[in-house]
Amino acid sequence: MPKAFSGLSLRFSLAIVLSLFVLSNARLAGAEGAPAAPTASAGPAALHLIAPGDLLSVRLYDEGGQGEKNYQVDATGSVKFPLIGETKLSGLSLTAAEDLIGSRFTSDYAVNPHTKIELVTSAPPGAVPAPALGFVLRAAPDGWSQPVRGLRARLTVLPPLQGNPSFCRVMLEFENVSDVVGQINIRFTPERLRLQVTDRSGKRLAVAARGYDGVAPTWEPIPLPFGGTVRFQVSFPGLGFRPEDKLIIDAGTENAWVVPQDGTTYYLSGSLTIAEEKSDRPFLDWSGTIGLPQSEIPAAGR
Repeated sequence: MPKAFSGLSLRFSLAIVLSLFVLSNARLAGAEGAPAAPTASAGPAALHLIAPGDLLSVRLYDEGGQGEKNYQVDATGSVKFPLIGETKLSGLSLTAAEDLIGSRFTSDYAVNPHTKIELVTSAPPGAVPAPALGFVLRAAPDGWSQPVRGLRARLTVLPPLQGNPSFCRVMLEFENVSDVVGQINIRFTPERLRLQVTDRSGKRLAVAARGYDGVAPTWEPIPLPFGGTVRFQVSFPGLGFRPEDKLIIDAGTENAWVVPQDGTTYYLSGSLTIAEEKSDRPFLDWSGTIGLPQSEIPAAGR
């Protein structure tokens, strides 16, 4: 909206923003009951630096009302807000994030807005630095990722089948955990996966530099109903095979490894990124980045 617009039109814009922030437990106050401006974040949480995986409570205040919603910081360290779009918050304190978001709404959408951000839960413990992805999430008890825009995912590495004695099966699973009843469409292809194999300390195993001649299926958008799950294989043998190779992870030319059998425990982790595209069903099509927690790779013969 042009900055020349002000007064009622600006308050109307913020009303739209607030309506997008509101969940079942949110409050909207009329002008007569307008809330006071929030106080600055205090206590130990004020020293916290926002990181991927953090769950934040974001409240917007205006002369005419307030709205509140929880947001998950995605694997890139960003949050996608109504109207102002994707905003990088990773590395900021809660107070700095409040100032940044408030300034963006002040510039275009609101009259005298205030922002309050509180830390609901911090990123899962045990994040390991990884240059390719920014971080690697240690496996949660159930292996699931943090939800991003109503979707969560997990990797599972299964032992090889008899017909392909060295090739592990890599399974990817999605679950629709949205708080809005409806279907999610996932435009998945293996090329949108960025995987890595690491040991317990986070040291990365080099991708196998070999010839590749794999065959993969044709992928169509995956419809995922509200509360539904889907699990499917994303690994298809194609990496050049040698008799001495005891265990192989093969999810495409950029995601293939020969895993040493030296007594070290190795893990598969990564991320899935699906860019936003123009669509006639934008409210159904999922986009974003999900960090995929570590899944232990079974040793050969297990």
